[in-house]
Amino acid sequence: MVDLANPNNDFEVVSPPGDTVTAMEFSPAASQKTFLVAGSWDNTVRCWEVQEIGQTIPKSIRSMTMPIYDICWNGDGTKVFTASYNNQVECWDLEGNRTMLVGTHDGPVRTCHWVVSSPYTCVMTGSLDGTLKFWDLRSPNPLLKINVGEKVYCADVIYPHVVVGTETNNIITYNVAVKKMLASHSVSS
Repeated sequence: MVDLANPNNDFEVVSPPGDTVTAMEFSPAASQKTFLVAGSWDNTVRCWEVQEIGQTIPKSIRSMTMPIYDICWNGDGTKVFTASYNNQVECWDLEGNRTMLVGTHDGPVRTCHWVVSSPYTCVMTGSLDGTLKFWDLRSPNPLLKINVGEKVYCADVIYPHVVVGTETNNIITYNVAVKKMLASHSVSS
């Protein structure tokens, strides 16, 4: 009899989440090893080491207060950022197994992305509150806030270009280098 869930008898992730997986991502190439993180409706973020043959070894689990919508790694693979139903963006430092609050929105945070650019590195988040925010970990206030005007459901970024998918089936693009320059100019005037 063939197992329809795993017809090729491939490796299955050991100790999977207890509810729907909402996001998962492999560690960046800069990591010493290959890791997989996954966020879930069971209010957890889990990390596994993935061996070359495909087997997984559970490494760590972090309980959160609400379901996780999205996750992303920082550039060197030492931190994982979570976008959550509780309106918060958190940073999980895997080496110290600590979390810290990065910032908040006025609605659930649907998406988070690590942004690398020559002027700065930061975390970009999009929320059902209709905003995109760019967070520097050294400050409680966002570097930049873009009012999208409708709920943000998904986004992606390749600096300086950001693309956003919204509740009314719109796909909106932004050049954040220009937005950042305009925001800096308006603050100084």
